[in-house]
Amino acid sequence: GLPGHRITVVGNTPSRDQLGDRPLTASLAVCEEPPEAIYLGLVERPRGLETALRAIARVRDLGAHWRLRVLGDGSGMARARALTRELAIEDRVRFLGWVDRTRAQRYLATSQAGLIPHHATEAWCSTIPNKLFDYMAAGLPVVASDVPPVARVLRETGAGRCFRDRDPKHLARVLLDLDVISRRRQGIAGLAAVRERHHWERDAERMLAALRGVARERSPDRLERRTCRRLLP
Repeated sequence: GLPGHRITVVGNTPSRDQLGDRPLTASLAVCEEPPEAIYLGLVERPRGLETALRAIARVRDLGAHWRLRVLGDGSGMARARALTRELAIEDRVRFLGWVDRTRAQRYLATSQAGLIPHHATEAWCSTIPNKLFDYMAAGLPVVASDVPPVARVLRETGAGRCFRDRDPKHLARVLLDLDVISRRRQGIAGLAAVRERHHWERDAERMLAALRGVARERSPDRLERRTCRRLLP
């Protein structure tokens, strides 16, 4: 119920220092075949990894060769492994567990798409996962479920495509449509967007500006003037 001018959005974006001086191109591995998507983060049911696994099986059934690597762990890992066996896609999915940031960056650099298959729950309809900007900063095209905050960023930047929430067939179709040219174009768009505006230096300044505004509003002089206005006839 707050008016828009009373709200400041501060993103959980990466520092520009993390980008280094990479040329404005997509991942060096973007042309490798067969392509490999990456999922980075917690493994639990609301984050939608099962949708991704079913999509990989669907891609296989259609005769294509997308693979998936999973970096992370969590309460849904046992179910994810069981579903991988059930779908007979062990040769297309690699569970790598938790890795440090340096290794994660290496895996990102040799992937061809970043997955965000989160369910459209109340939580994910009002927040943005860090992995979105990690993928963009790595020059990866992003394939995400159509939760509004992530969909907005992808629409504004051209850094990827959305699929219908919890729809593995649609996710499979989006992956199949993601050819080499599309991957490179979207990867470059995402990296450019991080360099230009979706980075922590800009978000930090936005946060500090909001705090300065609050401090001005709460300054003794302004509070005294407001009190006087309320008391005077």
